[in-house]
Amino acid sequence: ASCTRAIAHPNTPNDENVTVAAQLQLDTTNPEASRAALGYRLRFPESNSVVKGTVDSLYRLSCTVENDLELLAVRSFFSSRLDFRTHTYKFGLGFTMGGELPKPRRDNNPLLGAFNRR
Repeated sequence: ASCTRAIAHPNTPNDENVTVAAQLQLDTTNPEASRAALGYRLRFPESNSVVKGTVDSLYRLSCTVENDLELLAVRSFFSSRLDFRTHTYKFGLGFTMGGELPKPRRDNNPLLGAFNRR
């Protein structure tokens, strides 16, 4: 089961600058395979930045920061994935340059596919 809620300021009800999602996966045959996750997405339109992240019951924390420099047609990424159960910590930095910048996904669920990521 999953639940997604877009939160908007009362003065700008069509702005979806904050999105929060929760996801629960229950396995009745193997209770250890049950999982829960909480995700968020924050959009900062003035700076063309997006911050996304998830926290789940497997002691994993992930976060991605995206920033668009439209004048130079460059998108920069910084991402991190911390797995406290296995003590693995991954960090990444990326750039997309040239051409037209792809528009960010408009789906409201920041947890889309969260349980399938390894």
